[in-house]
Amino acid sequence: GFSGIADRCIRKLAWNVRQQFGPFQYDEFAHMSVQLLATPIIVWLVKQTLDKLGHQLPLTLTAFFAGTTMFSLSAFYEIIELWDELYFHPHRIWGPLDTATDLQFDLCGIVIGTLLACVLLRSRQPKLAMEGFHA
Repeated sequence: GFSGIADRCIRKLAWNVRQQFGPFQYDEFAHMSVQLLATPIIVWLVKQTLDKLGHQLPLTLTAFFAGTTMFSLSAFYEIIELWDELYFHPHRIWGPLDTATDLQFDLCGIVIGTLLACVLLRSRQPKLAMEGFHA
């Protein structure tokens, strides 16, 4: 019945986590790519929010603040995952280095995403400055 389907789905998911995805394991790739894709959006949102609040911070400082906040939230999630494993034993952590590896690939994705955000947002700044100059 339903428990058999759930068991097969869980086993399939566990199989995927341990499989290679190019030079990375699937789990490593997932952690890095999600952070890489999310970080530019978060940097942009933080910059827009700070600008609306009247805080004109340099882009690099805003990006650093957004990146460190994202990494802190990733670390907090990994701590929650460790507690979950300790008290409820769902077998989401596959080895003694799983949490450290997850954080390492989260950090790589955040750093690359932050650099990408700086390049993308910096390329927009001169255009906006020129529009303001001609207005």
